[in-house]
Amino acid sequence: MKELIVKKGLIYINGIKINVDEYLTKEYLEYINFQSKRFELPKSNLANETFHSLIFKSKLFIYEFILEKERIEQVKVCDYSLNYNYIRDATFNLKIKFKQPLFLGFIFLLHEKINNVSSFISFISYMVLTLFFMTYEIFKNHKYLPIDKNKKFIIVHCKAGLNKIKKYLHLKENEFILFIDPSVLPRDNNLNYYSIYSLINWADHFEILKNIFQKSYLEYLNIKILISNNSSRYTSSLMLKYFSKRIPHYVYTKRAMENILSFMKDNEFIHTEKESRWGVLCSDLAPIYNKKSIGIPHGLEFAIKFPHGIFGEKVYCTSVNAMRKMKTLYSEKKFIYDSKLQELMYGCNNKDDIEREIVYFTEARDFFKDEKIINQLTKSKINFYVKLHPLDSLLNYSLGGSVKIIHDYKSAISNNICIARNSSILLESIYNNSIPISIILDSMDKFTCDYLYPSLNHDAILKIYSIKELINKL
Repeated sequence: MKELIVKKGLIYINGIKINVDEYLTKEYLEYINFQSKRFELPKSNLANETFHSLIFKSKLFIYEFILEKERIEQVKVCDYSLNYNYIRDATFNLKIKFKQPLFLGFIFLLHEKINNVSSFISFISYMVLTLFFMTYEIFKNHKYLPIDKNKKFIIVHCKAGLNKIKKYLHLKENEFILFIDPSVLPRDNNLNYYSIYSLINWADHFEILKNIFQKSYLEYLNIKILISNNSSRYTSSLMLKYFSKRIPHYVYTKRAMENILSFMKDNEFIHTEKESRWGVLCSDLAPIYNKKSIGIPHGLEFAIKFPHGIFGEKVYCTSVNAMRKMKTLYSEKKFIYDSKLQELMYGCNNKDDIEREIVYFTEARDFFKDEKIINQLTKSKINFYVKLHPLDSLLNYSLGGSVKIIHDYKSAISNNICIARNSSILLESIYNNSIPISIILDSMDKFTCDYLYPSLNHDAILKIYSIKELINKL
């Protein structure tokens, strides 16, 4: 009998220790895409984000993939570890024999009950907070606003989307109106910038008040069923705790989107989201209001087929590779690669000097990898700069020497040698006359660059597979 054992956080198959990351292959990506069908029903606009979470946070699918690929007949867990719960879920989903100490079953049953109670408390708490927040937003924004309903319009939900679309607007002058989430709404009094809640009035507010618990609870049940169908009750309770706080806010934002689409007269609109709940929501609403949807998304495209697709009948891609991959995943949509548009979006070349600097760009995750690379470059006496990710800080690192920090993004990305592991920086540097180098340290980095993000599998990006090789190249 082929047996998988989990002991002290390590995984063994018939006594041989395995590295989970070694299974991150093209075959695994195909497995993920096949699993998306499991999340199509019941219909929930949070299904894509749930699917994403089970891929990247819980790693449910990689454990399912290993169990199937290795034809495991029995799983035995000897003690508690971070791997325990998701391996257990994968085992149950595949109906494989499972053994565990009795005390673990009791511990997780207790945690499950606690999480279920706390997730429901969180759901109610965020509903109350949402009501106060939306009352404030309506009081602040609902006044006479000279919104030209005949203009073209764009919907923006995050800072990355806003920064990207601003460059597109430079060519369009006052042709567009932007409806922007209040959390990223600029305070520069631009006459064409409005909160996405600007068209919610007090009548809407009171109507939502009457139904918010019912609508939110129905969405809560949908997401609970969706998660429960694909994982254990314990994992379901954990994920509900995470997603429940988003539901009441979603109910209000749905009304805001309906009001925008019914008010604006143009028969098409642009959105900067892809697979998020806002992308799914606007995809559903567009045909109801006879609008054509155009996606100019922020960020790189995943080579993943999401359960409810991505936003846009017509979608602009970041590279030729991304366009080709998206066409294979979503044949019903029109994907376009417009080199001039991408140069406009990503281009910020503001340096005329010929001499290139070496700049290493960190990421907002796996800090230990960036730390290792920076320390080795410092030790080798190479003259280089570090550009920290916007969500990163030097406090995340223990560095063996002083490093030079470059703060200005435009200076860092322009006419330089740009080094990163698997960041969109590599693609952006191509559009800014820089030389991109991807330093790939392990199987996860290789999976990300070669398969997960088609745009990073670009001929102009030099891939290097060790720090020693990188130092020799520089």
